[in-house]
Amino acid sequence: MSDDDKWMTIEEVMSYLGIARSTLSLYVKQNRLKRFEQQAPKRPVFLREQVEKLKTQPIPKPPKERNHS
Repeated sequence: MSDDDKWMTIEEVMSYLGIARSTLSLYVKQNRLKRFEQQAPKRPVFLREQVEKLKTQPIPKPPKERNHS
């Protein structure tokens, strides 16, 4: 695998996973994906191996809301 094939851009990750930018940001915030900075051209990138692994994991369901009555 060449060095270029090792990385995915934001757009590539969103397309591959079928998610919106806001979901990608949430995955980064939850430490489900690690964001790296490419130097030239300067832009955020993600490890392809990590993105592919995430795609095979089940999507966690949001917690149920409790009634505070």
